[in-house]
Amino acid sequence: MRFRESLLLVGLVCCGPTRARVESPMEPGAKAYEAAKASEARGFDRGSAATALAVDVQPCKTSGVPTGVGHVSVMFGADGTVVDARLDETTLDGKLNPFIGTAAAPCILERFKASRIKPFAEGPPVTVGRSFTIR
Repeated sequence: MRFRESLLLVGLVCCGPTRARVESPMEPGAKAYEAAKASEARGFDRGSAATALAVDVQPCKTSGVPTGVGHVSVMFGADGTVVDARLDETTLDGKLNPFIGTAAAPCILERFKASRIKPFAEGPPVTVGRSFTIR
């Protein structure tokens, strides 16, 4: 029996089957890195996407809308237009996105959906995340 198998067996005996970790061939961070490399190989420029997503969301602040940091995921099609934009449930620091379900949400999404980048080679859309702040 190999060392790794014996550790798994000890983990199952000691901690039960719900504690055992099944390792995937590639960890999530590595998957994201591979997806980023593949999109860049097709001509997707993450730097220009980040610049295009530096939108002003301050006009979305109306009475009753909270202030704080939110996060959005924007999907670009190969033609450089936004295919989809969604407010993420949580921000990068794990806090709940304070703008979901507020009057500001449609305004925020409209501003991000107006973003454009240089077209890139045909292939699947590429999703980019962006934090924003409303003061």
